[in-house]
Amino acid sequence: MRRVCLYAFCMWLAALSPAFASIIVNWLDEPITLFSGGMWSTQVPLDIDGSGVYDYVFGSDDSFLGLRSEGQNRYVIAPSPPPNIGGPIEPLYPDYEIGMSLADGLMWFGADHNHFSTLGVWLSSGSSGNFRGHHAYMGIEFIIDGNIHYGWINLLVAEDFAYGEIHGWAYASTSGMPIIAGAIPEPSTLVLLLAGGLGLLSFNRHSRNVR
Repeated sequence: MRRVCLYAFCMWLAALSPAFASIIVNWLDEPITLFSGGMWSTQVPLDIDGSGVYDYVFGSDDSFLGLRSEGQNRYVIAPSPPPNIGGPIEPLYPDYEIGMSLADGLMWFGADHNHFSTLGVWLSSGSSGNFRGHHAYMGIEFIIDGNIHYGWINLLVAEDFAYGEIHGWAYASTSGMPIIAGAIPEPSTLVLLLAGGLGLLSFNRHSRNVR
């Protein structure tokens, strides 16, 4: 009877596991540089899921770093007060949950807005931009096969001049599932429990054989 129960428990865990999102991460061996190096502006497109379609475009010139989304994709900003539309891109730190609902007054922005949101601005009169001087995560919401996926991009933005680096990105493979900023794949609790259950089955069978 114990053996039957253990088998049933393991099968139940296996059936549950697809409901939990895995995390797909792309850490770069060398960061992608965001830097114009002169008077001319440059653009760096980014394909998050490797589909061959660009999801976001980073733009830079000698005094500006920013981001534009493609299609219905969005990103997390700190909203500017009315009547302004949009706001600067907000740096996120580990443990911040990126999903449909956002904490701390932040909001999703980008879909159908064909302009660059600010990562940093450097002028002779002063500098601005919430991401300026931070190495943090940018929250993203993008579309795969018509479904929403949540993820993050790891960015460094310089404090004193228009320079940035993309160090990697990640997203939840399950549509609509939130992701924690900085989250990376690790053995899930379900997998560990399943392994433990199989171990108990093996131990139970071995115990009977040695009696």
